[in-house]
Amino acid sequence: MKMGLVILLALSWSVCGSAAPHVAFRDLPEAILGGDAGRTSLACELSLQGWRGSITRSLSPRIDVSASTSPRNLFDLEARVLVVKNLLPLNVVVALSSQRLSLISTLFLGPVHVNYGRTWGDETVRWGYLQHAFHQTMSLVLGLEQRNDTLGAILGLRIHPGRTRLWGASLLVTPGGARLTVGGTL
Repeated sequence: MKMGLVILLALSWSVCGSAAPHVAFRDLPEAILGGDAGRTSLACELSLQGWRGSITRSLSPRIDVSASTSPRNLFDLEARVLVVKNLLPLNVVVALSSQRLSLISTLFLGPVHVNYGRTWGDETVRWGYLQHAFHQTMSLVLGLEQRNDTLGAILGLRIHPGRTRLWGASLLVTPGGARLTVGGTL
């Protein structure tokens, strides 16, 4: 009886997980790295504050290096280290740059990802949001962000077309305004 319940739970977990694509680019902080060494991802973001571009390269399954550029900061280099991997369905990443330190966690619950994190540096930012993949190619985002003692909503839609879903687009509304991001993995 107990073994039957365990098997039923494992099967239901795998069915729920089939609609949970990993995000090919980071328009919001998530504890997901590029994966294989040598994998490269690109992202271009456009918002009311301007544009931003980034290139991320995986050095190992646990280490990514990201370089980004924007009118505000022409060169920003960041290292991301996966410190906890698959502790049950939890990943934890520490991101470090010359301007900030971030602790990012993602809990994978099938088609739902629960993300929580905090950044220290020029600004102190905390966020928590849910991402629900209601279809293999689409996800809804809903959450909260606290920046400099101001609390605001995070709302968005992510689309990952194609069979491999390595490229996608994201439209997000955050306390900083609306932004459109397009990117993917090479």
